[in-house]
Amino acid sequence: MFNRNSTEDLPNDPSADYNLDDWKKIVHDEDYIFVALFLKSDGNARKFILRQDNFRKALDIYGPQNLIVQELKIINGDEWLDYQRSKY
Repeated sequence: MFNRNSTEDLPNDPSADYNLDDWKKIVHDEDYIFVALFLKSDGNARKFILRQDNFRKALDIYGPQNLIVQELKIINGDEWLDYQRSKY
């Protein structure tokens, strides 16, 4: 059975990663992509590009108090994938 979140079946071509978020989960057209900045304990910010489920996990890990809300962007998966494809 195919797991829609698995990267096992992807070819070894580096451009094959165009459809993966920062936590290596496959992005589909119907997904929402969260571009988020979190403040780290050292005062620096870390940028993540994540599917909605991974964004919720990032909130759990880094804490909602560390999310820089003014920088949060939410993008449709199909728009993000089109942009990613255009890079290759």
